[in-house]
Amino acid sequence: MVQEAKTGGTAKEAIEFLKSQNHILSKEKLIELTYGPKKPVPEKFIPHWVAMANKMLCFDGYIKETVSDWGSEPHRIRYVKLQYFLENDTIRVLEPEILNSTLCQGTVLKRDHYLHPNRKRNYSWKDLNIGNDISIYGREIHLIDCDAWTKQYLTDAGLVLGNPEPKPADPHSEMKENTFRRAERRFIDGTGDAPSAVSFYQNDGKVLTFYGIWKNDPAKPPAVRRLVLSVSNKI
Repeated sequence: MVQEAKTGGTAKEAIEFLKSQNHILSKEKLIELTYGPKKPVPEKFIPHWVAMANKMLCFDGYIKETVSDWGSEPHRIRYVKLQYFLENDTIRVLEPEILNSTLCQGTVLKRDHYLHPNRKRNYSWKDLNIGNDISIYGREIHLIDCDAWTKQYLTDAGLVLGNPEPKPADPHSEMKENTFRRAERRFIDGTGDAPSAVSFYQNDGKVLTFYGIWKNDPAKPPAVRRLVLSVSNKI
């Protein structure tokens, strides 16, 4: 307990009294009485682009393209991946490479900010959800699924995710696969007019030989050439 100051004493007694009080009070209390209350340490500020560096939302989707100049193929399905970078709210759309697709694949839309068609602002992560359509430059990208980290991030942010959807079949890919299978089947079992492996091995080494003569144009001096025509039927 702090003692009450004595009144009417000498200066020496006053100094002794202050020294006794200093021993009683803690160092932190003396600093507070001298310089005022201690201010709280401010929290460390981390910019948004630093906190979200290298963090990306990844969605699986597809683009449905109408094919007007090919009767057996009414439309074409192109599978894509939509990437949303949280550090600066940019979007990039990639198309995985498929062998013998005859299409220009890779980067469909480069990383950039893209304007929302129905609102006067750019797309944000709140516009992305499973089942949503993202319209960019007239292309409709339908989102059908996302990775585990994206699901966790959006769920923690309070967004209710839609149910994952199956990939639709691509008529062009199915038509090519069926064509290749038929050709492979004809080659293996020997059905149809196409050359087969059976015919190749059965006629291996067999040659048809024809003998004949080669006559020149009648208007020219007569000249007859004998020839042998050999035809291999193993292929």
